[in-house]
Amino acid sequence: MYKVNKVMIDFETLDTTPSSVAFSVGLCFFDEKRVFADMHINLNIQQQIEAGRTISADTLKFWMGQPALYAQLTTDPVDVQKGLSLISKKFREYEVQEIWGNGASFDMPILDTLMSKREKPYSFRSSRCYRTLKNLFTEAELEGVIGDVTNPQLHHPKYDAIHQAKCTILLLNQLTQMRRAYASNTTNTKP
Repeated sequence: MYKVNKVMIDFETLDTTPSSVAFSVGLCFFDEKRVFADMHINLNIQQQIEAGRTISADTLKFWMGQPALYAQLTTDPVDVQKGLSLISKKFREYEVQEIWGNGASFDMPILDTLMSKREKPYSFRSSRCYRTLKNLFTEAELEGVIGDVTNPQLHHPKYDAIHQAKCTILLLNQLTQMRRAYASNTTNTKP
């Protein structure tokens, strides 16, 4: 099996804290060049409420304003532990070394709290932040690098993960080019 080693994870939740009910998750497996596979799982809400996971009024209000998408993302939910087992299996299959999310304090902490009672298929060193990566670039630079990458359905975790993974590939490659150009310039200017 080809070592893909990166995953972008995106949760849709009913709160904005690591303890929130995470009702839908999208994952996109990728490397430095391309996206290889994606995965989408709707997780059982009631199980999470019974386990003490949280819901905020503001986040619930946001989702009630998007009834069609909310219905789509809550249809046919799987048992939470079964969903986590499926995620763990894919992490091992693709030998995931880097787990990317859109915000250091959101997706990864949610995954950590969901996985708290089971063996995690990743190291605490695996966490990467897509938002931080984006913020290394100016708005104009971002437009020049990822301007053509579109997301067909905002707030759908699978499509958000795919979009973010494609942008991450382009941004990491841009940083590599910039680093090489800098190294070349500093080498050529030495006396």
